Amino acid sequence: MDHIWLWKEAKVVDVWVVLANIKRFQDMLKAETDPERLSTLEALLAAEVTKIKSIEDVELAKQAWEQYLNNEGRS
Repeated sequence: MDHIWLWKEAKVVDVWVVLANIKRFQDMLKAETDPERLSTLEALLAAEVTKIKSIEDVELAKQAWEQYLNNEGRS
């Protein structure tokens, strides 16, 4: 049973990292003016959005999203 819990915890962290990357890339896009860097950031953002959309465990994604939002309020 502990192994399942550890796997779920690791997956929540993975999802949280993807969400943090999405936010970071969105913020970077707002300030970037170089066309080449804009293109790179757009590609990175699209890859992270694809990752988050591919999550099969909806409850896990919801839990990670709520944790992400809670941590955003602390920064």
